[in-house]
Amino acid sequence: MFYYPPDGDYNRVPYETNIQVMVYENVQNENYAMHWHTATEIIMPLEGAYEAVLLKKEFSLRENDILIIPSQELHSLSVPPSAENGRRFILMFEPTLLYSLSGLSDLIPVLYNLNLITPEQMPALHKTARALLLAIREEYWQGDALKNAAIYTKIIELYIALVRYYSNGNKLLAIYPEITFGGGGGVRKNRRQEYVARLSGVFEYIENHLLEDLSLEQVADIANFSKFHFSRIFKEFTNLSFNHYIQQKRVKKAEALLLNPTYSIADAALDAGFKSISTFNRIFRKIKHYTPSEYKKMFISQP
Repeated sequence: MFYYPPDGDYNRVPYETNIQVMVYENVQNENYAMHWHTATEIIMPLEGAYEAVLLKKEFSLRENDILIIPSQELHSLSVPPSAENGRRFILMFEPTLLYSLSGLSDLIPVLYNLNLITPEQMPALHKTARALLLAIREEYWQGDALKNAAIYTKIIELYIALVRYYSNGNKLLAIYPEITFGGGGGVRKNRRQEYVARLSGVFEYIENHLLEDLSLEQVADIANFSKFHFSRIFKEFTNLSFNHYIQQKRVKKAEALLLNPTYSIADAALDAGFKSISTFNRIFRKIKHYTPSEYKKMFISQP
């Protein structure tokens, strides 16, 4: 069950496809009262200003400023009188799109911090992010059969750029106070940030022990949560149950192994962490909607 922020409406994002990405240009002179959604939202004014309120902090966005609103964050949006003929590029996507990536423990602090990217304070990152957002806009309006796949790829590129910037010791402009966890002795001022910090360690542990038996109880203990509390928090942040997440990670690893013509289906199953071929075949088909052997035939020419 999701955490429902108080004093705000839940908005369901009307995705056009099951890829769960939506791109549009907002030209309406319409204000949006406090609301939230499971999607991550990225806003970049193209003409005129735009205003946002998040966690009681006001943001006045100028043309080409980039604001990233994390999943489930309460916020409002408004058009200032000076920008009644303005245009805003808006990208919305479910963060589950990124959960198959390696290095997720580095991604989580970026994905769940509120980031403002401006040309003055982070020029190189802004240049990269703006170019990718404009490329996403171009792909969307091009409208061919591959547009959703192309947009998905560029979202990944954007977050790779954000993670690299963050990992190099730079600080993103976040609305949350800077908090140090663990041995750093920082003060816990935001429970959401505390959960982000604990889950970062969980994802890193899963990444490093994917081939081992991973139980809900074991991983909950690593995060210092009770089993039931961890299960709820994990589902809230990932929109996936713990077991489903592990299955998706292992299937993703198996996909890469199956592309190697020297790898048998049995070897790929075992080296991706599955304990039996029958379980592997069942879960692979459930997630990918085709069998491992069908997957191999898609990419490997048969003699």
